[in-house]
Amino acid sequence: MPDPLADLYDAHATWLWRTARSWLRNDTDAEDAVHEVFLGVARAGVAAALDNPRAYLASGLVHACTRLKQRRMRAPIALADHDPPQPVEDRQSDERLDRVLSTLPNEQREVVVLKIEGDLTFAAIGEALGISPNTAASRWRIAIAHLRELLPEDA
Repeated sequence: MPDPLADLYDAHATWLWRTARSWLRNDTDAEDAVHEVFLGVARAGVAAALDNPRAYLASGLVHACTRLKQRRMRAPIALADHDPPQPVEDRQSDERLDRVLSTLPNEQREVVVLKIEGDLTFAAIGEALGISPNTAASRWRIAIAHLRELLPEDA
């Protein structure tokens, strides 16, 4: 017997985790955000009835990441990062990307992460963030122009 929630998870959990990881910069928090999204889907009982599952899940992820960031800001700072060790080159690349993305205003960073990590259309990004597709596209263009200044092609 097919399980719509399991099928939805299998089809979308990886990109959701990558997207959450880009926002939250922490593997454990990313896992928590993805679990929160699917818990919400399970509670709502909508797994089989979603017209646009990617947009629906992205919207849930935006809210889950926002809640996790707010909780993290109120919580005491952890003494150690519990993420698994990473090769130095990967860690340096991730840190550089995190630094560059952190220079963007939150509204632009959300669009960039959803576009790149989530592979969403501007329409789906707009739906997820509660903005028009044109606003999502505009934020994308402005963010990319800024990132091009910080990351020259020969770097």
